[in-house]
Amino acid sequence: MLFDTWDRLAINGESGDGFVRLRLLEVRAAATYAAKSVAQGLEAILMEVKTQALSAHNDYPEAHGFSVHADMLAPGRHGRTRLMVTLTDGRYRDIFHTLAEDVVTKLAEVNSEDEAVRVFITRLSRWQSFMRKHGAEGLSLESRRGLIGELFFLRNHLLGRCSHDVAIASWKGCKGANHDFQFSLGSIEVKSTSSNTPHAFHVSNINQLDSPGQGRLFIFLILVEESESGDTSLPDMVDSLRAEFEGSALDAFEEALIDSGYTERHRDNYSSPRYTIRREHFYHVDKTFPRLRESLLPPGVEEVRYKVAISACTEFEVMPSETLDTVVGPRGET
Repeated sequence: MLFDTWDRLAINGESGDGFVRLRLLEVRAAATYAAKSVAQGLEAILMEVKTQALSAHNDYPEAHGFSVHADMLAPGRHGRTRLMVTLTDGRYRDIFHTLAEDVVTKLAEVNSEDEAVRVFITRLSRWQSFMRKHGAEGLSLESRRGLIGELFFLRNHLLGRCSHDVAIASWKGCKGANHDFQFSLGSIEVKSTSSNTPHAFHVSNINQLDSPGQGRLFIFLILVEESESGDTSLPDMVDSLRAEFEGSALDAFEEALIDSGYTERHRDNYSSPRYTIRREHFYHVDKTFPRLRESLLPPGVEEVRYKVAISACTEFEVMPSETLDTVVGPRGET
């Protein structure tokens, strides 16, 4: 692991603004190193490539906790350049370690410097988005509750209705889409509410209960009890799904977890609370469902958040089979 490699790097009284480094032999496409800055002792990943491979990359991602820049090692037509991603704030060390492991793992899969540069920039851009959205502290209690609901729906309702690849591909809420699960026949929005607020669920943006571009919209609502002795924790739920997947489906699931803000670095923090699912409901969101719509808002109204009373949804409740047959299809999509 990279942590062990960094741990072996000793500054030993050296001075200057350079790095001490060790070659990462698992990356074959380009000379890549685990490094520490001499000045501050902060971790870094260095990759040396032909300068021509960088011609299409003028902007490098940067976020709270890390910076990316390039240093020319040799000028000219056949010159070489060093790309560096460096930890800039020790408070972000845990996330930076996860970021670096991810980048190196992906680099180990490529075979050319051009591809290595593309992967390097693409993965760091992904983590830039992660840091902007989630920061270094991990998921809030509200976000964890929402993720539990989405994972529960994926595991308990989708996996038996369609292929694993299709099930993961339908999970769009983790990427910031208006609806959590989207199929060609419709969408399903997942709502989780705790036993402390069982009378209503939150709608976090005005488009969340708006009709999808095609097909019909349904809500899957679960009421969860949060305690120290519940049935499952967030890491338990993640592990149970990992055990279901393999190959491309597992890779896509891991990517979706990152998009959701979940990393193993925060696993211990997520061991509590534990969750017990108390009730489940499916609702059909038709034209008369209690909701706000962007097209009906007065000009100038922005960032709308509101609650929907569960008691007002009773007449819209449908059977789980009706929802899944309508949105996924009677035998699922392939």
